[in-house]
Amino acid sequence: MIEPIKKIWIYFSNLGINSSLTPQDVRITRLINRFVFGILSLISVSFCYQIVKHLVLSGTILPHTLMMALTFLPFALVFYFNHKEKYFLARLLLIVYPVLNTTAWMLAPNSQAGNIHYSFLLFVIPIVIAFKRLKVQLLLVGFVYLAFIVSHYITIVNPLPIGDYYNPTFGVFVFGLWMLIALAMLRFFENEIQFTENQLHEKNTELQEFSHIASHDLKEPLRTISVFSKLLRDKHESELSENAKQYLSFIESGTMRMNTLLEDLAEYSMVDGVKQEVCAVDLNKILKDVISDLQGIIQETKTIIKYDKLPIVKANESHMAQLFQNLISNGIKFQAKGKSTVPQITISSFSKDEFHTITFTDNGIGIAKEYIDTIFGKFKRLNNKDEYEGTGLGLATCKKIVEFYNGEISIESELGLGTTFIIKLIK
Repeated sequence: MIEPIKKIWIYFSNLGINSSLTPQDVRITRLINRFVFGILSLISVSFCYQIVKHLVLSGTILPHTLMMALTFLPFALVFYFNHKEKYFLARLLLIVYPVLNTTAWMLAPNSQAGNIHYSFLLFVIPIVIAFKRLKVQLLLVGFVYLAFIVSHYITIVNPLPIGDYYNPTFGVFVFGLWMLIALAMLRFFENEIQFTENQLHEKNTELQEFSHIASHDLKEPLRTISVFSKLLRDKHESELSENAKQYLSFIESGTMRMNTLLEDLAEYSMVDGVKQEVCAVDLNKILKDVISDLQGIIQETKTIIKYDKLPIVKANESHMAQLFQNLISNGIKFQAKGKSTVPQITISSFSKDEFHTITFTDNGIGIAKEYIDTIFGKFKRLNNKDEYEGTGLGLATCKKIVEFYNGEISIESELGLGTTFIIKLIK
């Protein structure tokens, strides 16, 4: 007995399921099929019970019983539409028909006594589940609200044109049914969120694996290319033509750029993967360490770095070091070519409300206003790579670090007059 019922359940659950649907649409279509199957099964059992009960007690069948069967029968069209791959019509019918059906049933005493039109409150959930476009959602919610107003007006006028049969427990039963339906739909929401979180976790794991490959495995063949091209130049330079030497230069510069790109990709992808817990980080110490690490390029370019006393923030030291290093390096690197301008970087801070605000101001080439909104994009480069080295991931990494701590990063800049990066970190 159980096996045939299981086969019927599986058959109706999978009506309309095919490989052209997205995984989410498969789950929604299956949910709709199961919901309709459950409703029709419940109505069928109730119909049979009412037939037997009233035939035994009074020898007659109440009009309500026949009307219940007839008014719920059109739900079967959902199966037909899904089977014919008309998914939008199936979902639309699932919303529109129950609303019209419930409004009509408000003419019956039982429905008025049970206030079944308040079930319209539940319709927002299936509307959001079944339809993704905001315009369609708003139109359907408006339609449901209009039906509620009509239903409510019917209860006020109280015409009661359909019969005089009244069951005092009907409202209790309906309320319990609403709760079960709401629970099922919210459980579906919860499962969708869990499914999405699991997918996101898998993607993050893949990204971390990729960063490992980028940091180690992919660098090894690059080292081989770089070492052997250098050996070839050192041992056979006198035998090489000018063209061959130029080709070797292309190989060497290409491997250097690729190595830099792999390092930047690893740094960007590892922002979310840092395992250490956040702690109190003295940004003054971070700044001194970064200046020490960049001492070579600072002395070479004669860069002047001025700074005020910086705050202590709750963060990860490696994150803050990467943030400071990227911003200071940018201030040194993006200077006008062909001019003897000495790079100057001023770092200051102040605290207001719930934020520590740190600013990095340089006297570099600046950024045109039309590019300010896009500058934090991944691989976004505004300058020729032959003029300014870089991969376009530095500022994207800065943004990711700041947002990792629920902070904000913005830019004020004018072309040719320098740039100010404004960072807000929660106290």
